[in-house]
Amino acid sequence: MRTVWGVRFTLMFSAACVALAAIISTTRSGITMLYGSSGGLAPNLGPVVLGGISIFGGSGKLENMLVAVVFSTVLTNGLYLMHATTGVIFMVSGLVFLLALMMSSVRDWFAKIKA
Repeated sequence: MRTVWGVRFTLMFSAACVALAAIISTTRSGITMLYGSSGGLAPNLGPVVLGGISIFGGSGKLENMLVAVVFSTVLTNGLYLMHATTGVIFMVSGLVFLLALMMSSVRDWFAKIKA
């Protein structure tokens, strides 16, 4: 129970630090960026879920995740080479993440039905 509150406090503290750093950076430079540098959760968690590692707990194989990371990287680089806009790239990576999340949920649902 203590570790859950520790993790929550750490996440809230780091979010507050990032918000403060963003405010300071914006006031110093006078400009803002619409998308930031990381792109959100979809490029980071999408390959993990696509590789078969469940967000809701359980196990997965490292080999599958590495194949999914390579697939996601090739997809993103291909879109950049096709001169797709940043919005399209984020939309495609978000759709891949959503599709992987739905497939993971359906796989877990079928596993519960079988058992």
